[in-house]
Amino acid sequence: MERTEIFHRSAHPGLILSLVVVSAVMSALPAMAVPRGIGFSDRHVFGPESEVEIEIFCPFDEIPSRGFVPFDIEVRNKLGKDVTVVIACTFSNSSYGPGSRFESNYKITTKQRSTQKSTVVVPIPTHFSSAYGYANLSGNLNFLVSGYGRNSSYFHSSTNRPEFLVCPKSTDIVPGRTGKPIYDRGQEIGALGFVPDRLPADWRAYTGFDVIACRATSWVDVPKPARRAIGEWVKLGGRLVLWDRSETTLKTVRNDLEALDAKNAGLGKIILTTASNDSQAARLLRQGWNFKEKNLQHALEHSYEPSNWPLLESMGQRSFGTTLVVLVLIAFGILVGPFNLFSLAKAGRRHLLFITTPIISLVTSLLLAGFIFIQDGFGGSGKRFVLIESDPGQNKLFLTQEQTSRTGVVLNRAFETSDPAWITHVALKSSRWSYVHRDESVNARLSLNGSQFGGDWFRSRSEQAHFAQSVVQSRERLELHDPGTPDGSRPPQLLSTFRCTLENVYFFGRGGTLWVAPEVRSGSPVTLVKSNDDPVEAWQKIAAPLSGSLRNSTKSVTEDFQESFFFAAAKGDSVPVISAGPMDWESSALVYGNVHRQ
Repeated sequence: MERTEIFHRSAHPGLILSLVVVSAVMSALPAMAVPRGIGFSDRHVFGPESEVEIEIFCPFDEIPSRGFVPFDIEVRNKLGKDVTVVIACTFSNSSYGPGSRFESNYKITTKQRSTQKSTVVVPIPTHFSSAYGYANLSGNLNFLVSGYGRNSSYFHSSTNRPEFLVCPKSTDIVPGRTGKPIYDRGQEIGALGFVPDRLPADWRAYTGFDVIACRATSWVDVPKPARRAIGEWVKLGGRLVLWDRSETTLKTVRNDLEALDAKNAGLGKIILTTASNDSQAARLLRQGWNFKEKNLQHALEHSYEPSNWPLLESMGQRSFGTTLVVLVLIAFGILVGPFNLFSLAKAGRRHLLFITTPIISLVTSLLLAGFIFIQDGFGGSGKRFVLIESDPGQNKLFLTQEQTSRTGVVLNRAFETSDPAWITHVALKSSRWSYVHRDESVNARLSLNGSQFGGDWFRSRSEQAHFAQSVVQSRERLELHDPGTPDGSRPPQLLSTFRCTLENVYFFGRGGTLWVAPEVRSGSPVTLVKSNDDPVEAWQKIAAPLSGSLRNSTKSVTEDFQESFFFAAAKGDSVPVISAGPMDWESSALVYGNVHRQ
């Protein structure tokens, strides 16, 4: 008899999958060793006697179509001096159009006569579906060693399918060179293989995937730092499916998940199940898994229409005063034409046209520029809403952020994040102001250098929207200052260390009793009162600004309210956010998680 366990808080935005289908799919996968050919590598030699050698390795089969891709880089320095390797990375996508490009730079310094091993996660531009249904993804890593020249590694793939990582690989499931393609409602889907013991310890490396499916014995081979990173990815909405034929192995994995605090799966889900029968897995995967609508990529492309995203709708319609522009242009036509010709530069003085015409044109241009500056201003403004999961056990905050903004004249488009983050555009309805659309090729130039983002994240006189995620090391949390008495005669007290003020704080105390406080400020204990409110309605009211996909996915959190769980609203400049954009932001948040027991 099969046995399946699920650990979750809520579903990922756009990733609400059928448990029955996933369990059956994973139970159908056979026990196989990782086949040869998983991952890809390259090697570069500098100098006539191989004074500097560089080896690179990617633990994934191919490059995903969004997020980041990890590379293990090993530099062997045989010289009697330190060597710095500069790595310039460029990844671009296109589909019968110019496409988008994402550039990033890294440096690795290796001591004399030594070997340096490093892992870099390289950003990839998100591809939005075109009318042709696929994208050509290409990339190169340029390695520059001072005094020894430059070598490059090139990568290419054609993809526009929701992807998941699987180990071991099944030839009936994985499309491309290792198996036949699978189609769901006309859309090709597939899985990429990975090397368990080479997975990176950075959650951003997994943002290009919706699901990681792994046999339990292979999961044990994943390094502990990488397992923690995958646990963070799950809390941000990923799906982790682990299977095995042995209950003993599953028990070991279950204990490991509890030790990593990954059992509390946040926005994602963890599924443990038993295994067998590969052909059934392929059949169910073809018939039962609607990849076209139930993946993050679909959400990025379809969930941000004004009617489906209250945050965008609250911005109102952007307009431009064309009346004054038309009047200025009419006046310009009169001045530069009849008035200029018959008054300023009369017959016999036509040579003055070479002076008066440029002056009139310059004054008109300055007037138009001044009018645009006055109406649109400099910089811009926007609204952002953040889902913040507080995990006091790890001293971390897990942030999922949606934001929309309008810009005037943008002089500085660069911005920095305090913690590693994944940021991507989302597709908006086609208009004269937006430049990222679902059915058109997106031409954007983006960059990431260290923690600084640059390029076309924001354009002058435009509308844009972004989806962002980050894991923040923080001791901001809600503490149980006094648990109160079991019968409720003495109510519980909460103490906040959040810098922002929490509003409408709901707390599930002993026996699931619901308590509430209208406001909890940092550093001041607050006594709660019993509440008769419907917690589901209270949650939905706070979560109202979210996009339809993300808002609907958070509803399943309300199905799993447990003792010591809280949720609250927050707003203002002190709300924990992912810094994204040099402009004036109006920030609000839904903060939730478990309180910390002192």
